[in-house]
Amino acid sequence: MYKPRTGVSGNPSRRSVQSTISESDTDSASLSPTASRISVGLITSSPNNTMKSSVERSKKRRLESSHRKCFDIIDRCAEKYQKVVAEQEADKASIAQLVQELRDENAREASNALKANSEKETAVAEAERLTKEISQLQQQLESTNTTMQDQVAWDDIQPVLHQTHGELISAATHFGNFIDTLQNKRLASFLPSTEVLNGNWPAHGGPVGATDPAALPGLSGLSNPPLFDPHVSGSVNHQESYA
Repeated sequence: MYKPRTGVSGNPSRRSVQSTISESDTDSASLSPTASRISVGLITSSPNNTMKSSVERSKKRRLESSHRKCFDIIDRCAEKYQKVVAEQEADKASIAQLVQELRDENAREASNALKANSEKETAVAEAERLTKEISQLQQQLESTNTTMQDQVAWDDIQPVLHQTHGELISAATHFGNFIDTLQNKRLASFLPSTEVLNGNWPAHGGPVGATDPAALPGLSGLSNPPLFDPHVSGSVNHQESYA
């Protein structure tokens, strides 16, 4: 990297120019006094030499001034270059940080994409399962509808059932009354005849339990029906089972 030159003493080119000038001065000083006088005499005696030396000095001053200006320009360019390099380094650091952030973001997005893909596969499997279950339910519904086509709806059956139930209750009531009548007739067959019922009962003032058993009316008028009539008993038992 180029390093700027600061000052006259720190500039190698300037030092070379100054060393050249000092060497020329030293050379002139190292001459013998005679040679010095001769040269001085020549210079002083010759107008052309005097003009030439002044032109050279003026040219040297211009060159030195031009060199100084060039070095100043070079120093300014070096400063600008260093400034640009520093800005570039800062930009590189910022860009490197941004690239790292983008890489991290890319890694996170890739992880999220994998997670979303896994969730998608799970959702697809669940959708397939639900589709299969819905298909099975539809088949069961169609089978049930086919089975129920020949059956009557409950709303149509319920009124008929209520009416039939009422009729059954009425028939059961009439049948119970009929059974009671049959039982009464059967029990009436065991009762004594009319003369026994209308016979002379002894008068007594006490309770019935105190009456002499011999004073009770006779039971000669009672008939002796069979104790068990299979026809009547079977009919009664059959009707009681319905009741």
